[in-house]
Amino acid sequence: MKHLFYLLFLCMTLILFSNDIPVPENNYLYTDFTFERTSPFLKKPVTGSGRILMDGKNHFIFKQIKPVLITIKKISGEISFQKGDAKPITINAMSDDMDNGNIAILFSGDSARISELFKLTHSTIQGKDYFELIPRESMLSLKTIQIIHIVSKADKIENIKIEYKNKSTITYSFFNAVTGIKPDEKNF
Repeated sequence: MKHLFYLLFLCMTLILFSNDIPVPENNYLYTDFTFERTSPFLKKPVTGSGRILMDGKNHFIFKQIKPVLITIKKISGEISFQKGDAKPITINAMSDDMDNGNIAILFSGDSARISELFKLTHSTIQGKDYFELIPRESMLSLKTIQIIHIVSKADKIENIKIEYKNKSTITYSFFNAVTGIKPDEKNF
């Protein structure tokens, strides 16, 4: 389950470190989100909500509030994952062990490595930017992902949709986004 949320971090990292995908003004971001997960194996979609806070490139919090409390933090470059009241798990962001599912290197800010792992296409239609990220053959831990779609307007992401080869999807919709204003320190 935590790998699904790493994908969201991946998309946020691409926002920060890619010249093509919009960067929140001053790398400051506060946004709420909802998500819907569909699968041929589920009778009805799983839905949830949460928020994302970003204070520069090395301070990031993803907090899913519903249906299960999940927190992923990147504080001073260290990434941790916590589900509910369980003890946080620290993830080595510099490990290149993609074979065993560690995609945390994608959060390190290594834009050359990110470009090596994903093919990025971009188009603009009626003032909105549409991006597609397709994992390259070298992306061993993401062989199940078919494509990632990102829709943005200016420096604000509106939607991220991850499509899997087994026909499952996860769609994140972002709202109440504020960029360019430093989030409150107490949140970190």
